[in-house]
Amino acid sequence: MKYLYFLSLVLMVCGCTEDNPPSTVPCFEKEYYEMQLFYGLQRIAFNGSSDRFSIQNLNPDIIEISSIEDGYLKFTPLRKGTATLLVKDKLGDASTTIRIKMVDKYLCFYVRDHYTVQHPFYGTGSYMFLVNDEKRTAYLYDDSFNLKEKGTYAFELNNGRYYFSALYTKESFVYDITSSDRNVLLGIPYYLDFQWSEDAPRQSTREAAPDFMTAIDIETNITYNFVLRSSIEMPYHVLD
Repeated sequence: MKYLYFLSLVLMVCGCTEDNPPSTVPCFEKEYYEMQLFYGLQRIAFNGSSDRFSIQNLNPDIIEISSIEDGYLKFTPLRKGTATLLVKDKLGDASTTIRIKMVDKYLCFYVRDHYTVQHPFYGTGSYMFLVNDEKRTAYLYDDSFNLKEKGTYAFELNNGRYYFSALYTKESFVYDITSSDRNVLLGIPYYLDFQWSEDAPRQSTREAAPDFMTAIDIETNITYNFVLRSSIEMPYHVLD
Protein backbone atom coordinates (compact mmCIF):
# COMPACT_ATOMS: atom_id res chain seq x y z
CA MET A 1 0.00 0.00 0.00
CA LYS A 2 2.80 2.41 0.86
CA TYR A 3 4.39 1.69 -2.51
CA LEU A 4 1.12 2.39 -4.38
CA TYR A 5 0.61 5.61 -2.43
CA PHE A 6 4.13 6.79 -3.28
CA LEU A 7 3.62 5.89 -6.94
CA SER A 8 0.42 7.92 -7.10
CA LEU A 9 2.24 10.99 -5.75
CA VAL A 10 4.93 10.64 -8.42
CA LEU A 11 2.30 10.41 -11.15
CA MET A 12 0.62 13.56 -9.85
CA VAL A 13 3.90 15.55 -9.93
CA CYS A 14 5.15 14.16 -13.26
CA GLY A 15 1.79 13.76 -14.88
CA CYS A 16 2.38 15.81 -18.05
CA THR A 17 1.30 13.79 -21.06
CA GLU A 18 1.18 14.38 -24.79
CA ASP A 19 -2.40 15.56 -24.30
CA ASN A 20 -1.27 18.08 -21.72
CA PRO A 21 2.33 19.11 -22.58
CA PRO A 22 4.16 21.72 -20.50
CA SER A 23 4.12 25.30 -21.76
CA THR A 24 7.45 26.05 -23.39
CA VAL A 25 9.20 28.15 -26.03
CA PRO A 26 12.39 27.67 -28.09
CA CYS A 27 15.66 28.20 -26.26
CA PHE A 28 17.81 30.69 -28.15
CA GLU A 29 21.48 31.15 -27.33
CA LYS A 30 20.99 34.89 -26.84
CA GLU A 31 18.21 37.43 -26.48
CA TYR A 32 20.03 39.94 -28.70
CA TYR A 33 21.84 39.35 -31.98
CA GLU A 34 23.79 41.56 -34.34
CA MET A 35 23.97 40.18 -37.86
CA GLN A 36 25.51 41.49 -41.05
CA LEU A 37 23.25 42.84 -43.76
CA PHE A 38 23.69 40.11 -46.34
CA TYR A 39 20.66 39.99 -48.58
CA GLY A 40 19.26 36.48 -48.79
CA LEU A 41 18.08 33.91 -46.28
CA GLN A 42 19.77 33.96 -42.87
CA ARG A 43 19.14 31.83 -39.80
CA ILE A 44 19.51 31.63 -36.03
CA ALA A 45 19.70 28.28 -34.24
CA PHE A 46 17.51 27.32 -31.27
CA ASN A 47 16.79 24.26 -29.14
CA GLY A 48 13.31 22.76 -28.89
CA SER A 49 10.47 21.60 -31.08
CA SER A 50 9.02 24.21 -33.42
CA ASP A 51 5.66 22.54 -34.16
CA ARG A 52 3.70 24.46 -31.57
CA PHE A 53 5.25 27.92 -31.77
CA SER A 54 4.03 31.12 -33.35
CA ILE A 55 6.20 34.12 -34.06
CA GLN A 56 5.20 37.77 -34.23
CA ASN A 57 7.51 40.12 -36.08
CA LEU A 58 7.09 43.63 -34.68
CA ASN A 59 9.35 45.15 -37.36
CA PRO A 60 8.47 43.63 -40.74
CA ASP A 61 10.28 46.48 -42.48
CA ILE A 62 13.61 45.30 -41.03
CA ILE A 63 13.44 41.55 -41.62
CA GLU A 64 10.98 39.17 -43.23
CA ILE A 65 10.35 35.89 -41.38
CA SER A 66 10.55 32.79 -43.53
CA SER A 67 10.01 29.95 -41.04
CA ILE A 68 10.81 28.58 -37.60
CA GLU A 69 11.56 24.91 -38.09
CA ASP A 70 14.25 22.23 -38.01
CA GLY A 71 16.05 24.03 -35.20
CA TYR A 72 16.39 27.33 -37.05
CA LEU A 73 14.62 30.66 -37.19
CA LYS A 74 14.96 31.65 -40.84
CA PHE A 75 14.54 35.18 -42.15
CA THR A 76 15.49 37.58 -44.93
CA PRO A 77 17.03 40.97 -44.00
CA LEU A 78 15.51 44.02 -45.68
CA ARG A 79 17.50 46.93 -44.27
CA LYS A 80 19.58 48.09 -41.32
CA GLY A 81 17.80 48.40 -38.00
CA THR A 82 16.56 46.34 -35.05
CA ALA A 83 13.71 43.86 -35.30
CA THR A 84 11.87 42.60 -32.21
CA LEU A 85 10.38 39.11 -32.41
CA LEU A 86 7.84 37.66 -29.99
CA VAL A 87 7.86 33.84 -29.94
CA LYS A 88 4.84 32.24 -28.24
CA ASP A 89 3.68 28.78 -27.30
CA LYS A 90 0.39 28.18 -29.15
CA LEU A 91 -0.89 25.86 -26.42
CA GLY A 92 0.27 27.75 -23.35
CA ASP A 93 1.25 31.13 -21.94
CA ALA A 94 5.02 30.88 -22.33
CA SER A 95 6.75 33.40 -24.59
CA THR A 96 10.16 34.84 -25.25
CA THR A 97 11.39 37.97 -26.98
CA ILE A 98 14.52 38.24 -29.09
CA ARG A 99 15.97 41.20 -30.93
CA ILE A 100 17.94 41.06 -34.17
CA LYS A 101 19.94 44.09 -35.24
CA MET A 102 21.02 44.20 -38.87
CA VAL A 103 24.33 46.05 -39.23
CA ASP A 104 26.73 46.86 -42.06
CA LYS A 105 28.74 44.01 -43.54
CA TYR A 106 32.33 43.71 -42.38
CA LEU A 107 35.41 41.57 -42.73
CA CYS A 108 37.40 40.41 -39.72
CA PHE A 109 41.10 39.71 -40.13
CA TYR A 110 43.52 38.42 -37.53
CA VAL A 111 46.77 40.31 -38.06
CA ARG A 112 49.80 38.09 -37.59
CA ASP A 113 53.38 39.31 -37.68
CA HIS A 114 55.81 37.83 -40.16
CA TYR A 115 57.54 34.86 -38.50
CA THR A 116 59.28 36.20 -35.37
CA VAL A 117 59.01 39.88 -36.22
CA GLN A 118 56.75 41.69 -33.76
CA HIS A 119 55.27 44.98 -34.88
CA PRO A 120 54.86 47.42 -31.95
CA PHE A 121 51.50 48.53 -33.30
CA TYR A 122 49.94 45.09 -33.74
CA GLY A 123 51.72 43.42 -30.82
CA THR A 124 51.41 39.64 -30.62
CA GLY A 125 48.19 39.77 -32.60
CA SER A 126 45.19 41.96 -33.32
CA TYR A 127 41.71 41.64 -34.76
CA MET A 128 41.00 44.12 -37.52
CA PHE A 129 37.40 44.77 -38.61
CA LEU A 130 36.82 46.53 -41.92
CA VAL A 131 33.26 47.84 -42.02
CA ASN A 132 31.25 48.43 -45.17
CA ASP A 133 30.00 51.87 -44.18
CA GLU A 134 30.24 55.27 -45.86
CA LYS A 135 33.35 56.26 -43.89
CA ARG A 136 35.14 52.93 -44.54
CA THR A 137 35.77 52.53 -40.83
CA ALA A 138 38.46 50.23 -39.47
CA TYR A 139 38.47 48.95 -35.89
CA LEU A 140 41.51 47.32 -34.31
CA TYR A 141 41.08 45.14 -31.20
CA ASP A 142 43.58 43.19 -29.14
CA ASP A 143 43.28 39.47 -28.38
CA SER A 144 40.85 40.24 -25.52
CA PHE A 145 38.71 42.43 -27.79
CA ASN A 146 39.67 45.68 -26.14
CA LEU A 147 39.55 48.50 -28.69
CA LYS A 148 43.07 49.65 -29.57
CA GLU A 149 42.47 51.99 -32.50
CA LYS A 150 39.79 53.30 -34.80
CA GLY A 151 40.51 54.65 -38.24
CA THR A 152 39.71 54.34 -41.92
CA TYR A 153 40.79 52.03 -44.72
CA ALA A 154 40.97 51.97 -48.51
CA PHE A 155 41.69 49.56 -51.35
CA GLU A 156 43.21 50.64 -54.65
CA LEU A 157 44.33 49.15 -57.95
CA ASN A 158 47.26 51.09 -59.39
CA ASN A 159 49.34 50.07 -62.42
CA GLY A 160 48.27 46.48 -62.09
CA ARG A 161 49.10 46.19 -58.39
CA TYR A 162 46.64 45.91 -55.52
CA TYR A 163 47.00 48.03 -52.39
CA PHE A 164 45.39 48.19 -48.96
CA SER A 165 45.87 51.21 -46.71
CA ALA A 166 44.85 51.87 -43.11
CA LEU A 167 44.91 55.26 -41.42
CA TYR A 168 44.70 55.31 -37.61
CA THR A 169 45.08 58.13 -35.09
CA LYS A 170 48.77 57.54 -34.44
CA GLU A 171 49.84 55.32 -37.33
CA SER A 172 49.20 54.82 -41.03
CA PHE A 173 50.17 51.90 -43.25
CA VAL A 174 50.12 51.05 -46.93
CA TYR A 175 50.42 47.42 -48.00
CA ASP A 176 50.93 45.79 -51.36
CA ILE A 177 48.51 42.84 -51.39
CA THR A 178 49.11 41.76 -54.99
CA SER A 179 50.58 38.43 -53.86
CA SER A 180 47.35 37.49 -52.09
CA ASP A 181 45.31 34.53 -53.25
CA ARG A 182 42.91 35.27 -56.11
CA ASN A 183 39.93 34.49 -53.82
CA VAL A 184 41.03 37.41 -51.66
CA LEU A 185 41.18 39.87 -54.53
CA LEU A 186 37.76 38.72 -55.79
CA GLY A 187 36.09 38.27 -52.41
CA ILE A 188 36.96 41.50 -50.64
CA PRO A 189 35.04 43.74 -53.10
CA TYR A 190 31.94 41.58 -52.61
CA TYR A 191 32.00 41.95 -48.85
CA LEU A 192 32.87 45.65 -48.90
CA ASP A 193 30.83 46.71 -51.95
CA PHE A 194 33.39 48.14 -54.35
CA GLN A 195 35.14 47.20 -57.60
CA TRP A 196 38.83 47.30 -58.36
CA SER A 197 37.97 48.60 -61.82
CA GLU A 198 35.01 48.66 -64.17
CA ASP A 199 36.14 45.57 -66.06
CA ALA A 200 37.49 43.63 -63.06
CA PRO A 201 35.74 40.32 -62.23
CA ARG A 202 33.81 40.27 -58.98
CA GLN A 203 32.64 37.48 -56.72
CA SER A 204 28.84 37.23 -56.83
CA THR A 205 28.17 35.13 -53.71
CA ARG A 206 29.49 34.85 -50.17
CA GLU A 207 30.33 31.14 -50.50
CA ALA A 208 33.98 31.50 -51.50
CA ALA A 209 35.19 33.86 -48.79
CA PRO A 210 38.79 35.11 -48.89
CA ASP A 211 41.24 33.17 -46.66
CA PHE A 212 43.94 35.72 -45.96
CA MET A 213 45.74 38.72 -47.38
CA THR A 214 49.47 38.64 -47.95
CA ALA A 215 50.29 42.24 -47.05
CA ILE A 216 53.75 43.66 -47.71
CA ASP A 217 54.47 46.97 -45.96
CA ILE A 218 55.72 49.25 -48.74
CA GLU A 219 58.02 51.14 -46.32
CA THR A 220 59.65 48.27 -44.40
CA ASN A 221 59.08 45.46 -46.93
CA ILE A 222 57.96 43.24 -44.02
CA THR A 223 55.22 40.75 -44.86
CA TYR A 224 52.14 40.38 -42.66
CA ASN A 225 49.41 37.77 -42.89
CA PHE A 226 45.92 39.18 -42.50
CA VAL A 227 44.02 35.95 -41.81
CA LEU A 228 40.27 35.89 -42.32
CA ARG A 229 38.21 35.01 -39.24
CA SER A 230 34.68 34.72 -40.62
CA SER A 231 33.35 33.14 -37.40
CA ILE A 232 34.44 36.10 -35.25
CA GLU A 233 31.71 38.60 -34.49
CA MET A 234 32.47 42.25 -34.02
CA PRO A 235 31.79 43.37 -30.42
CA TYR A 236 28.17 44.39 -30.02
CA HIS A 237 26.82 47.94 -29.64
CA VAL A 238 29.56 49.50 -31.77
CA LEU A 239 27.95 49.62 -35.20
CA ASP A 240 24.83 51.64 -35.96
